[in-house]
Amino acid sequence: MMNTKIALVFLLALLPFSAVFALEEEVKFNDLIDVMATGGAGVAGYTRFGDAWMNPASKAASDFSEISILQIGAGVGFGFSPLDLFLFTNFFKNGSFSVNSNNLTGSVIQKLIAADPEFSLDGPLCLGWYGKQFSLLLSDELNFGAEPQLSAGLPYVNIGAYFDTTLKGGYAFEIPIPLFLGKFNKVYAGIDVKLIDRFKFDYSRLSLLEAADIGSGLATGENGILNGVGFGSDIGFMMKDEQLAFGLVIRDWFTTPFFWTEYVYTNSGIKATTNQQETTYYLPSMDFGASYHIKNIVNRMLLSDLMLYADVNDIFNFTQNYFLRLRLGAEVTCFTFLKVRIGLMSGYPTCGLGIDIPGLKINATYYTEELGIYPGAQAEQHLQANLQIAI
Repeated sequence: MMNTKIALVFLLALLPFSAVFALEEEVKFNDLIDVMATGGAGVAGYTRFGDAWMNPASKAASDFSEISILQIGAGVGFGFSPLDLFLFTNFFKNGSFSVNSNNLTGSVIQKLIAADPEFSLDGPLCLGWYGKQFSLLLSDELNFGAEPQLSAGLPYVNIGAYFDTTLKGGYAFEIPIPLFLGKFNKVYAGIDVKLIDRFKFDYSRLSLLEAADIGSGLATGENGILNGVGFGSDIGFMMKDEQLAFGLVIRDWFTTPFFWTEYVYTNSGIKATTNQQETTYYLPSMDFGASYHIKNIVNRMLLSDLMLYADVNDIFNFTQNYFLRLRLGAEVTCFTFLKVRIGLMSGYPTCGLGIDIPGLKINATYYTEELGIYPGAQAEQHLQANLQIAI
């Protein structure tokens, strides 16, 4: 009888994943700058601001709290390596765009086509509270990307821009455990709810002339901007002792829907159209992770804390190589305020630095995201930096 109940609970937990393959997935961004520097790992983290958005249960497991006032940040992504970027500077001399045609080999042209430039801006909204079991944060971000493609005829480009305003908050608590778990005498659970207001335009297979004319098309009402509101929730669990912790999180566990309305500019102002828009979704995903915390490695003033992270991302995503979902990372605190971060995400190295002083946080990171279904298929480099005022 007990085994039957366990099987029923397991099947109910997997229910949100059962029919998601027929849904159109909405673009999701993950720019947690302190987390991406440690390989994107942090499901079992509880010492950083970014951990609040990795696992809702971290709010009860953490021993710090803070009020965030604002955040200003920017990022850039590109589909070639930093070495390629350096080599491309040979094409530009004396600040002009004179190109040495002898250097434009087929491989170089392929790399330029695969550049896939992306730009992002964070803030200035980043207002809210984190810690002591509660969190509530209002934030915004802008992302823009262009993806050139070669075809049998003329080349074309895919263009997308997204502006999100997100209100996210939640509650976490300790779960009383009726059985003995050894050193793991602390078990936590948490839930976050989120409201996302998104503006976007997303156009595929535009000719180069159409892409260049996209701005005037928006201004004359020929092209529209979509506005969608999504409501979703994440749930998480964490089990820890003084040093070792394990975490589990189910993101968008009831499939976060976005309902869209198209707006166009007319002579009488901005108006909604009657064009039918298809609902899109953030699909459910499940992540598992572990962390290990070592305090006072040398002494508090020189090397104080070391955090080690290991995650498996999107466990039930069987369309992607399993190696791509492995996240590893480490963060060491030097001189009580300097955070040095390294990691490994999908087989690519990550690194970053953080300065954490009372009232001010400055972070920078470099990481590589694999957009393909196997390692090395479509790597995209990212550089990000931000400044956050928090007390």
